[in-house]
Amino acid sequence: MSKRILSMLLAVLTTVCLFAGCAGNATSSTGSAAPVSEAPSSEETSEPAKISISYMRDANAPVNPAEWEPCIELAKDCNAEITWYEWGVTAEEYLQKLNLAITGGDAPDIFFSPNHDDTAGYVEDGLLLCIDDYLDKYPNIAKYNDNDETRYALDYDGNQTLYSICGRYSEPFYWYGILARTDVIQDIGYEYDGPIDSFTGLLRAIKKETGKAPFTLRSGVFGLYQTFATSFGLDVEAEFYDDETEQYVIASIDDRLYKLLVYLNTLWNEGLIDPEYSLNTTAMWEEKMTTSQAFVCWDYFVRCEALTNPIREKDPNSKFEMGAIALPVTEDGYKPYMWSNGTVASNDQWCINADTEHPETCLSILDTVLSEKYNLWNNYGIEGETYTMVDGKPTYTDDVPTALNDFKGDNKADNWRALRRQLFGMITDTSAYELAAYGKYSYPGAMMYKENGWLAPIPFSIPKKYFGEGEQQAATDAKTLLNDHFTLQFQDFVEGKRPLTKEEYAKFQQEMLNEYDGQKWMDIMNKAYKAWKG
Repeated sequence: MSKRILSMLLAVLTTVCLFAGCAGNATSSTGSAAPVSEAPSSEETSEPAKISISYMRDANAPVNPAEWEPCIELAKDCNAEITWYEWGVTAEEYLQKLNLAITGGDAPDIFFSPNHDDTAGYVEDGLLLCIDDYLDKYPNIAKYNDNDETRYALDYDGNQTLYSICGRYSEPFYWYGILARTDVIQDIGYEYDGPIDSFTGLLRAIKKETGKAPFTLRSGVFGLYQTFATSFGLDVEAEFYDDETEQYVIASIDDRLYKLLVYLNTLWNEGLIDPEYSLNTTAMWEEKMTTSQAFVCWDYFVRCEALTNPIREKDPNSKFEMGAIALPVTEDGYKPYMWSNGTVASNDQWCINADTEHPETCLSILDTVLSEKYNLWNNYGIEGETYTMVDGKPTYTDDVPTALNDFKGDNKADNWRALRRQLFGMITDTSAYELAAYGKYSYPGAMMYKENGWLAPIPFSIPKKYFGEGEQQAATDAKTLLNDHFTLQFQDFVEGKRPLTKEEYAKFQQEMLNEYDGQKWMDIMNKAYKAWKG
């Protein structure tokens, strides 16, 4: 047993009951029909194979998999008796139980892994079945995973070997942006058109009209950095791979961060930033945004509905409305971007226990849920009820509230999205998701961001094998140290607690490079990157 597994065991034994008690909420579904996957298992048996699957429950749509039609159908299609283990609604809760099962030698045959780095650890410890050995028998797994993009994202051994399969989107979708009270903007007659000076003018106009600091957020000091960083040519992380220099860098090594700090310090001095921005809880933020104490923020697009709908329901005559506005562009012309989901969801992975007695049945299950039948089921629901085929393409009916019918109709989406965490939902049709998952106020903004291509670049991880002994941990420790100091000094510069002079900023750069291991972090990362890419 590895040291990593032993440490996990010690961590969970103090807080979790014996595994037999933790797995008590298991349910089963069975089937004995011949497999109808597009890649039938070669495993021949007269009795259904007994397969256990652990998953995270969707808190918004809980269902019993033993009674839910797709799960029952899956068992029949794959000639399996499936026992489903529901191990929580959060990654922390789920991983606690999963890791306890692993350390006890009781890992399920198939299990969900909600964290890219944890999956890497499972590979390192030899816990996962090698998917590559079976690709020729399971064409759906191969179709979605045997490609450079997926292998690049899941490269755990430096050879791009597949040890898991992951969720995918047909194309990236946009889910984070700058939101604003569009009713207030309309009332004051301000036309914001994108340049950073126009954005500043918008904040000034709102403050003049309302007397309030217009910009707030609920994600603290670092959230303030992330809101505006890309407009100034930086990344949403303070340590990142810079495409321009083809080097790993820290944000403070050049004038881009300095320009950002000057801009934010100006907003602060003019009273355009909520003085409690660094202290806000979600509840404080919601109250400010819904009671006209603040008007512009940085958050999920769907927060538009979360804030607007309750007010409109309480007062149908209210004009209150949240919507997304354009990302500001500086005179340097950098293309801004926001958080988005790429096509490979590397934190949504499904793994097969290397010790399973039925590897081919497990692979058949994964292959089956990647088939067209299950993809249609997941994305569109039931033909004739929630969608029809139009010119060979699935199209939502008017029963499903979407942007096509102004989000009216009976909401049946949860009827087929309920088990997205239970294997279903591995392949997401992005257009279908956008139509059904966004709402009246968030959809236009998401489409605006999509039209402008404000898409965050897909991050990559250097495989562990390219780091020298102890270097990967040293880089992780250095990054933690850097982030802590960066956040404190960023706040002090913005709020004027530390003078924003060229001389003081040069001191800050030296602190970050030398006292707080910025140079060490860059040296380690660039050395490993060069070893990886040559």
